[in-house]
Amino acid sequence: MVSAMDEAVGNITAALRAKGILDNTLIVFTSDNGGQTLSGGNNFPLRGNKATLWEGGTRGAAFIHGPGLKYPKSINSALMHAVDWYPTLVAAAGGSLDGTIDGLNQWPMLSEGVSAPRSELVYQIDQLDGNAAIRVGNYKLIVGPPGMPDGWIPPPSEQSLQNLHHYENETKLHLFNLKADPTEHFNLADVYPDLVAMLQNRLAQYRAVMPDYPDNDPRGDPANFGGVWSPGWC
Repeated sequence: MVSAMDEAVGNITAALRAKGILDNTLIVFTSDNGGQTLSGGNNFPLRGNKATLWEGGTRGAAFIHGPGLKYPKSINSALMHAVDWYPTLVAAAGGSLDGTIDGLNQWPMLSEGVSAPRSELVYQIDQLDGNAAIRVGNYKLIVGPPGMPDGWIPPPSEQSLQNLHHYENETKLHLFNLKADPTEHFNLADVYPDLVAMLQNRLAQYRAVMPDYPDNDPRGDPANFGGVWSPGWC
């Protein structure tokens, strides 16, 4: 997979160079979630797996390459959500957006290193599974089951794949200081009950404006688009 991806990226950049537009193209390479440990992925030392609310399932890595970057080859760990890419890329191309959307323009942060406009994000609010997670500043609250597998899964060379799902966490509230504890070892929910209450209140505010799970829209049926999944269906 890595070799195939490397070849594909090379083919794209070669085509851009051949067209004379590589120096006027912003390339973004990003993940959308953590790795699936049962399919060759690994998130160690972060906790958890794809499809969980742990940092190993939700924290992504990305890089950008192209014009307009004041500090190339630098590392930025500011808070950014996947929904921010749309307004960010529109701004990078010189455009603007009308109306209110969930995403924030992160182009000044990425291009010039200024402070990020985002100070909080919602990981998930799932009315069916009964779990949710939010981050405000350095603090992350998980309400309900975070998902499985739970734990810190070393690379396969250090642990048998048969032992990945090694225990189930029954705790209903998890609070972590991700700056001091990015691997989520120390649950602070009992230490800071007022902070837990504040974060629960923020989740309730978001939940109040969320629609319930709608029925699938038949106009988005993949059968209408050659098997391609479309908004309103997935």
